[in-house]
Amino acid sequence: MSSALLLVSYAYAGPKKSKALKQAEKLVGNFKEREQARKLITEALADSTTAGMPIVHYTAGRVEKEVYRHYYKMLSINRNDPKVDHREMADALMAAYASFEKTLALDTVTDKKGRRGVTYSPQISEWISSVAPAIYNSGIAYLNKKAYYPQAYNAFMTYASLPDKYFYKPETETINDSIRANAYFYGGVMAYNAGEYVKAADAFELSRIAGYGKKEVLLNEMSCLSQIAKADESRRYETSSKVTSLAKEGLDRFGVEPPIFLQKYIAGLVLEQRLDSAVNVLDRVLDAGNTDNPEIHAMKAAVLADKGDTDGAATEYKLAASYENASFTTLQKAAQHVAMVGLSMLEQTNGRNKTARQRIAKIKEEYLKPALSFAKRAEELQNDDEIVKNTIETVTYYLH
Repeated sequence: MSSALLLVSYAYAGPKKSKALKQAEKLVGNFKEREQARKLITEALADSTTAGMPIVHYTAGRVEKEVYRHYYKMLSINRNDPKVDHREMADALMAAYASFEKTLALDTVTDKKGRRGVTYSPQISEWISSVAPAIYNSGIAYLNKKAYYPQAYNAFMTYASLPDKYFYKPETETINDSIRANAYFYGGVMAYNAGEYVKAADAFELSRIAGYGKKEVLLNEMSCLSQIAKADESRRYETSSKVTSLAKEGLDRFGVEPPIFLQKYIAGLVLEQRLDSAVNVLDRVLDAGNTDNPEIHAMKAAVLADKGDTDGAATEYKLAASYENASFTTLQKAAQHVAMVGLSMLEQTNGRNKTARQRIAKIKEEYLKPALSFAKRAEELQNDDEIVKNTIETVTYYLH
């Protein structure tokens, strides 16, 4: 047997136990005296001569473990027992976990022969692994008590991270991948609602990696990254690039519904000046059976305009605005762009001969009249928009 790591049974060879610690040990399991036990533990932790002793943290964990077990026993008899304080039960379990995790970090001692060993780690590892489902349920209990952050967040994240802990024993309690992904997701929601966007983004990413299959995990992570970029200008490029990647994943997995995946992906490609790629993506989406979607045609029109293809953009905008379900924004932009192209063509038409008059008539028919129609439809949806008003006034003037 290797002498590198032995389970030792001898007494800790460090500082002696403080009076407070000895008294706290006597109160372990005494539910009525739990507050006094906690007070004594606090005193022991405040004592610099013993604060680093693993037994102090181990005793703290035992105190909370027994409080949790007290309520657990009550629920074993009557799962609807009204005397059970689910919030305190969750608090005790999470406090026990925190104290035991600290114990594990300190639980290395050396005997007189220089052999290193552990005292508490085996039983702690076994117990933490066995109560994994209860840690998840603590998150649910916090949700029910509206203790969202940091309580519910910590519980869900603790549960989900257990398989990555060196002390976790999957043979004791197997954590289902689906529930783990859910726990990360719930943790992300708790952090997001608290405005902790960095933590939320990390949680949603972990949920996504763990296999959370719904589109909300991508949408929420993208939203977090947008909030992070707003708060920290130095991270704007990093977050924008990641949003583009997530949007592509969402588009590949869920298609154009919701449209935000396509919108964000195209916006990211445009920001990176990958305009040809953006047009190719939109063409593929249209060819995939989405030709009757006005918003997609409007997106393509905007990209073509960015490329300098004003005529191509006008064609796409006219197509987009031709649908009855075109949005206000689509109608507004279509009216503005088509009018601009038409007016530019009028300015370039010189002379009053028959050919010029025919050209002017054609421009009015193919550009100005459609632009006016789009603008008036936009006005019906929103009658106080200055761009729409200006478009109507300008186009009306040139039509008469």
